Amino acid sequence: MLEELETLAVETDVECGLLAEYSGDFEVVSGGSDGADSYRQALDYYSSYEEDNGIDERIGQMSEPPFQENTELLRELTTAAQMSIHEENATEIEYHSPVARIQFKQDRFPDVIESVAERQQWL
Repeated sequence: MLEELETLAVETDVECGLLAEYSGDFEVVSGGSDGADSYRQALDYYSSYEEDNGIDERIGQMSEPPFQENTELLRELTTAAQMSIHEENATEIEYHSPVARIQFKQDRFPDVIESVAERQQWL
């Protein structure tokens, strides 16, 4: 899986960030690591992207399928882990800021995955 991700042709900071984010997610879900290096790389790319683009561009980008699918998965997993996210934070993570999404994942995604695995229940 990671080898396939590494062969994708990406050109923009936001695409590179998404690729690094997916790599980090895979690392966490597979139990290989906490995804720290990949998430740090994604944060660097996303920070650059956010510096160069306003909120309207970011909202549009985050509604694109590769971002939206990742967000939907995150939402499903936090629900399955019975983890609540304050509405303002959820809006920021889902629609406004890939940086906020990565920061959330850095802080909480390993715990989300661990909780879902312990509960042995997705929905």
